[in-house]
Amino acid sequence: MTMAPVYRLLSNQGPFAQLLSTLLLMAALVLALFLGTFIFLAVLGVAVVLGIFLYLRFWWLRRRAGRMQRATPAADSRGGVTLEGEYTVEERRSRDDR
Repeated sequence: MTMAPVYRLLSNQGPFAQLLSTLLLMAALVLALFLGTFIFLAVLGVAVVLGIFLYLRFWWLRRRAGRMQRATPAADSRGGVTLEGEYTVEERRSRDDR
């Protein structure tokens, strides 16, 4: 019965190769953190600008709706609308007058 081959990492590299690979790994880590932070801040900035835009838009719509509501006839306490105008009261005619 044969055993499966065992693969090992090359740990017998020289000190210069180990130092170089450590420096490259640290540089890649710093670059990844920098790019991740930059992308996070860019997305956060877009979200803040969008939030401010939506807040101002809804504020403007509420303001305009309030202005339009003041321009329409006033509502009475029962929820109906009060209409203003002139009218004339006429006498009721009896059935004999027809």
